[in-house]
Amino acid sequence: MKLKCDMLRAFIYINILLYLFLFVIFGLNLPMSNKLVLWVIFNVYDVVAYWIVGIMAFAVAMLSNPPIKHRKAWEIIGTGLLLYGLGDLWWDIVTLLYVSSEMLNSVQDVIYILASAFWTYGIMQLFLGIFEKKIVQQIPSKYSLISGFVTMLLFLGATMAVYEANSQFISELIVNEIYVLLDFVFFYLSLKGMLWAGYLGIKPLKRMWSYMFAAALMLAILDTLFAVMTDFFSTYAMVLAYLWIFPMFMIGLASAEYINYLKFAPSEIFLSK
Repeated sequence: MKLKCDMLRAFIYINILLYLFLFVIFGLNLPMSNKLVLWVIFNVYDVVAYWIVGIMAFAVAMLSNPPIKHRKAWEIIGTGLLLYGLGDLWWDIVTLLYVSSEMLNSVQDVIYILASAFWTYGIMQLFLGIFEKKIVQQIPSKYSLISGFVTMLLFLGATMAVYEANSQFISELIVNEIYVLLDFVFFYLSLKGMLWAGYLGIKPLKRMWSYMFAAALMLAILDTLFAVMTDFFSTYAMVLAYLWIFPMFMIGLASAEYINYLKFAPSEIFLSK
């Protein structure tokens, strides 16, 4: 069975439009007092969507016949996405039952951090698998310097903002800084991959890393804003919580473009299987 890029891309676009429709019609109009309806529409949809994108990553690994290192990378990314859905499910159950236990919330953070660590490591492995040493030697060093400078500048800004908001709560500060650190490792790899692919002139690869970059940028913004908000159950924080699905959709689009890359990339880009 061969996966088709257009089929996966269309599936993600349909889900993005559907989610935006639900968000505009229900998320912005239903009163917060109608929490059960909001929970069913968004929280259940979120978990299912995370798992679908995770399954897509595994499908890319198993059905698109990629090089071995690429396949392992997509499996790790898929594991991270499935874990993220599990963390969201745990959070949904805890909030639905109105449980405010410190221990239960800590479990949710552990799952989210593990999920972020998995997909960040998977993306690192994918980056290293695609850009072999013989390819990297052809790319000017300025792209690495630009990626490093932009990432460090934004990372320092986000870190300082999180510290200012959480400095009195050491455990929350550590957890939130870990989220931000993982986000910016992802950000650096995807920005560098996007610039390198653009230099090499491989359009499907550039689109893939562009979607990854969009996902990393969204995650960095959302995690930073959420960490800065001290009242996690405020209206603004709850609206932010609905937006985490969009970075996952971007990873889904990246997986679709990867299939195009396998089809059209020059043979010298590939690792031996």
